[in-house]
Formats: sequence, C-alpha cells, structure tokens
Amino acid sequence: MNTNSDITPEEFEMLEQYVLEKLPIAEQESVTKRLEADAVLRQKLYSVQLLLLGVQEASLNKKMEQFHQDIRSVKKNSSSSHRKIYSMRIWLAAASVIIIATLGALLYFNSSTSDSKLFSTYYKPDPGLIGTMSVSDNYLFDRAMIDYKTGEYAKAISAWESLLKTHPANDTINYFLGSAYLAFDKNAKAIDYFRIVTNQQESYFYKDACWYIGLALLKNDEKKEAISFIEKSNHENKEKLLLKLKDK
Repeated sequence: MNTNSDITPEEFEMLEQYVLEKLPIAEQESVTKRLEADAVLRQKLYSVQLLLLGVQEASLNKKMEQFHQDIRSVKKNSSSSHRKIYSMRIWLAAASVIIIATLGALLYFNSSTSDSKLFSTYYKPDPGLIGTMSVSDNYLFDRAMIDYKTGEYAKAISAWESLLKTHPANDTINYFLGSAYLAFDKNAKAIDYFRIVTNQQESYFYKDACWYIGLALLKNDEKKEAISFIEKSNHENKEKLLLKLKDK
C-alpha cells in the first residue's frame, strides 16, 4: 500500500463518511462514481479503510477523537496543512501495520486451525502390513514394520531409508516411509515419499497414498492440491471430507 499520497483533511472526512455510509445518497453515489474513475482516490479510500479498521481493532477511539480535533485545526489554519498531512501519513502507516498484522494472524490462525481439525478428525496412521510385499530384504523390512506398528517411527524410518538405497523406486518402502513420517509429524518428508507412490498408478498403494498425501497437504495448508489427491483415493471417508473442504 502506498501511504505517501497526500490525503487532505477534506478528502479524509469525505472518505470516512463514505466508508461509514453517512453521506446523503446522492453524495454517496457521486463519490462511488469518482472512485470508479480515479485510481489515486481509490488508493486513498483503501488507506482510510485501513485506518478506520485499525482504530477499531486497536481501540484507538480516544486518539481518533484527537485526530479529528487536529483535522478541525487544519481547517482553521491552512498554513499547518503540510504538518497535519505528514501526521496523517504516520497514522496511516501505524494503522496499516496494526491491521495487517492483526488480520493476517487471525486469517492464518482460523484457516490453519480449521484445516488442522479436519486433519485430526480424518487422519489415522496406516495400520501396516502383516507380511511383506515385493521387498527382498524381508527381515529388515519386517523388523522396521514392527517398530512402525509400535510407534517407534524413527527406528522404522532409519531402517526403511537404508533399504531404499538399494530399492529407490519400491512403492512399498516409499509408501511406508511416507506413512511413518506423517505419523512422526514430518509433513514435508511424508509428502515427498507419497509423491513417488502417486506417480505409480499401477501401485497397490496408489489409492492409499492419494488419501494420505491429501491429508498431509491439508495439514500443510495446501487445500487445492489436497482436494485433487483426496478425490483420487478410495477411502471410506473420502466423500465426507471432500464435502467439508468444498463447503469452506
């Protein structure tokens, strides 16, 4: 936002009344037309809106009263106009910082909290395998699977990553590494491994990988891509989750 544009006291009062819808109907419509044709005036309107919202959110009503007194003083003494405009710039800058920080935090918190709740509601770690599937180093894989099932995710990850060095494209190992990292609250790593599996549509784990990468992306606040993967899954809660995501 450019807060360096000079806003005269008269413009400020006009725009303030416009935002608060306190102008007579004819004047309100007139200002609307001016705003449609004047980009600079629209920028000034945006600045005034930020200031008013900043005042409201930061409980600056007393200072706002003083601010209006300053404006009236400017009208009485035009020689002080430049000083008051400079003061107004400071007000606008301060209000912008307050409101941007406040709204940004609120929006992020509300969005991430909501998505985190959905993740928590629908996420359950993959239960794991009873036996192995196309993995030659069976003992090491099975040992890691026991660790995974008992919540020893770090141990399972270490073992499976050592196996991955000789089986880099193996869908089973990549899938369970993704599962272990997701259960271990390591979203980024989980997504990396699940992507390898979702690039193999013929994989036995393809549908499950789509579900879990969707949940991981959702937890990562990447809702659009999350939906695209969840739609490809066949999880029993797929439709319920998609309905909630698309209603948001």
